[in-house]
Amino acid sequence: MSIVLNKYLILLLTQSAKSTKYDGFGRAGPCVYRSVEGLCCAAGILIPDDKYDPNMETKLWGTLISRKLVPKIYQDLITELQQVHDLYPAAHWKSTLRHAAQNFKLNPSQLSHFKWNNVHNRYIHKSWQLINLSTVNAKPGEKYTIDGKTYEVVTKGGGKFKNWSFYYFAKLLRSSSI
Repeated sequence: MSIVLNKYLILLLTQSAKSTKYDGFGRAGPCVYRSVEGLCCAAGILIPDDKYDPNMETKLWGTLISRKLVPKIYQDLITELQQVHDLYPAAHWKSTLRHAAQNFKLNPSQLSHFKWNNVHNRYIHKSWQLINLSTVNAKPGEKYTIDGKTYEVVTKGGGKFKNWSFYYFAKLLRSSSI
């Protein structure tokens, strides 16, 4: 179960934002399994694309389980992770996720790799670097070579940074030696 927990930790902390539905005035409403922006809550990631139906958004996780729309495995853990996502601001997820892990006697090993960054208003993994891709609309998983170094995009940064139009957090895959 620690493996499952750590996968969720990576997802939630990489996302660093709630999966919510917005009203017509740009205000965040209730948390949802999947948002139009492509975010997922801790439980929403378990819903396969071919099984997802927007009508699920009004149903509790237990209801989805009883209708056999989602797996029952780890129900209590997923419910607790969902509460962390829904009830706490992202900046507090690390401490509340650590507490949730202790409740289930699990080792949240991935937590030590993430740190909240106030400049970027998100969690940043210790292996990530900032890269400037100018006007490229990069997607997670895409690879780019800059100055002989190959990076894999993890997530887009928010707003402007320095004088960069678009910046991304990426993992360094390899560096050519000259």
